[in-house]
Amino acid sequence: VRSWLRPRACWSPWIAPAVAALRAGGRTVVAIHIRRGDFLHYGYPVTETGWYVDWLHDLWPTLDRPVLYLASDDLPAVRQAFAAFAPVTVADVAPPWPGLDYLQDFHVLTQADIVGISAASGFSQLAARLNDVASLCVQPDVEAGRIRPFIPWT
Repeated sequence: VRSWLRPRACWSPWIAPAVAALRAGGRTVVAIHIRRGDFLHYGYPVTETGWYVDWLHDLWPTLDRPVLYLASDDLPAVRQAFAAFAPVTVADVAPPWPGLDYLQDFHVLTQADIVGISAASGFSQLAARLNDVASLCVQPDVEAGRIRPFIPWT
């Protein structure tokens, strides 16, 4: 399945710089997707940023030169919550790709060492499944109110 869903070579000028910049900025790339947008209006489960912040506070000291990448459809609403980890976004690491910036986020999620997905998001769930380098994938456990590890293909 991974071989069917590889990015097209012509996309490289927009997606490769983000991963290269993240690798240059740290040893361990942690990419988290926080979905808001229509999730707030249609009653989908919403991932609380506090769950990820608490989880990162425990994880961060164990990582080798970590860099945090945030992907979200509402960065202004979520970025400040992660300020202690100096998060970067697509605007910080890649040239603008108007209208297709979500593909840049998706690509980073497929290349990160640690991937955090958003509750009920097929976007980040698919990215985690296509990631063959991650040592850890995590997701919100809405009932428990926390972040927990998961295996993307199970």
